[in-house]
Amino acid sequence: MAINLALKKPTISSSYLQPYEPVRAVNGDYMTPMSRWLCTHLPGWLTVDLGEVYSFDRWVVRQMPIAGWPSPDYCMSDFTLQGSNDAESWADLDNVAANTSAIVDRMLTAAASYRYVRIYVTKGLNANDKFASLMEFEIYQAPPSLAGLIVKDNSDHTVELNPAFNSNTDSYQATVLLSVASVTLIPTVLDSSAVIKVNNTEVVSGTSSAPITINVGTNQIEVSVTVAGVTKIYTIEITKAAAANPYLKAISITGNNKGAISLAQTFDPKNSFNYTALADYDDTNATVVLTADDPNAKLSVNGGASSSGPITFPVTMSSLGDYSTAIVVEAADGTTTQSYSLKVTRPSSAYISSIDPIPAVTFIKDPGPGTGFVRDYYNYKVVTSTPFRIKVFLEDYPNINKVSFQINSGSSTDLPHGNFTSPILAPAVGSDLVTITVTSKTGEATKKYIIEVSK
Repeated sequence: MAINLALKKPTISSSYLQPYEPVRAVNGDYMTPMSRWLCTHLPGWLTVDLGEVYSFDRWVVRQMPIAGWPSPDYCMSDFTLQGSNDAESWADLDNVAANTSAIVDRMLTAAASYRYVRIYVTKGLNANDKFASLMEFEIYQAPPSLAGLIVKDNSDHTVELNPAFNSNTDSYQATVLLSVASVTLIPTVLDSSAVIKVNNTEVVSGTSSAPITINVGTNQIEVSVTVAGVTKIYTIEITKAAAANPYLKAISITGNNKGAISLAQTFDPKNSFNYTALADYDDTNATVVLTADDPNAKLSVNGGASSSGPITFPVTMSSLGDYSTAIVVEAADGTTTQSYSLKVTRPSSAYISSIDPIPAVTFIKDPGPGTGFVRDYYNYKVVTSTPFRIKVFLEDYPNINKVSFQINSGSSTDLPHGNFTSPILAPAVGSDLVTITVTSKTGEATKKYIIEVSK
């Protein structure tokens, strides 16, 4: 049975004529002629403090004719139901105009949730519209329901419900990936008297439940909402399939001379399937290790036999150029596959074979130890008070796209093979940085040599 939330709750009104104070409109006695509220100035209102926020969907106004006055003369004509949570800002919830009924019993189009409710009268009794009077003002609690429901997986991703949540819909389905280990539910109610339980454990409105383990197959979760001894049950059925997983987890490439070779692209194996990598000119061989995301998946390279677990294979790069590999990952279901391509490029040389300074200066390795220019060492210091120039000799000359020469952040100039730079003079204080950048003819490999010059 629905509860009359307004019964015997505190009331105030814009005005009243003694002894017809507003409390008489919520005392439960609507048959005694003296048990009514009488307002002498319109527009006028009667406000009821429900004590806390409740959800309600029905309101009733019992008028004077039910206690013996003629109808419709002693029925109020125009009035509005309003709600508020601060008793200052009011929202219109329902409106009655040109009323002739002794009992106005109306359902709201949707449940409303407020602490304060009031009836706002703009046109009073049909017999004398300057006065308003009623026997009983009733507000009925709505059946229990959720206002919102969010499901989150253990990575804090929102799980999509089907159908989308609606407080009037009590059954939902959802599907999660195999990687999802648990979910939490965030149920919300507007009625502060409601008690929420998720799988029989109480949860505060708007907060997360304890994690609920999700196993492969169907998992049923129950959310209950109880108001005044009445309970509504929502069920969420979450399915976790043993989904096919035909994806890579990692690609590792190591050159035989210069070590790790990085992929040119960000590794995103579930969305990107074509990768390239630039080896060093000195690498004539590379070792590739492929790892599947699912340990039970199988891997094959260039149409070869499939095998589970990480696989390792060589890429022989005896000549300059591109070396492509076709990779297929077969999921544990034996049918789902994903293809990848990997292209490793061995570029032409971008090394400087030697640097000839005039007059002679000493190249100090930075950090040391040692002195003298070495083709695959890239940072040096020169300490001298004498201006000098340098002549650069390229290892792959004449197959070099570009060599540039730059001092500090100044403009960059071309530096032809075997030609001297402009004079380099150490600053009086501090140091200058001389940068020489070489770009290879093929593969677009670059080498950057930096020389710090000081006195």
